[in-house]
Amino acid sequence: MNSLEFLKRGVEELESRVTTLEEAVDDEALLSVKAHHLLKQSEKHVQELTFQAAEDRSNTARMMERVAELQKQVVRCAAQLEEAKHSAAVNLAKYRQVELQKEMAAKEREGRRTN
Repeated sequence: MNSLEFLKRGVEELESRVTTLEEAVDDEALLSVKAHHLLKQSEKHVQELTFQAAEDRSNTARMMERVAELQKQVVRCAAQLEEAKHSAAVNLAKYRQVELQKEMAAKEREGRRTN
């Protein structure tokens, strides 16, 4: 009987070990499913980031082109401003010269009247 009890105990221990191993396999399978799910989420996130990076590069290129255009406009406006300042200075000088001639002519007329 001793050997029969020994065999029964051995079978029980093996069954216990099998149950423990099955539980470990189930736990690993669950972890594998979770890891697969996280991997899919990560891949989706990487794709979104890749798409966003491409959009950002495209937007940056467009913005740089726009900045270059605006800089050219600023240069043109600055040149036009300088031309306008120069024209204004020339016109002011002409106006002052005409005013001076007008005053001198008025003084000459006054001088003729008093003589």
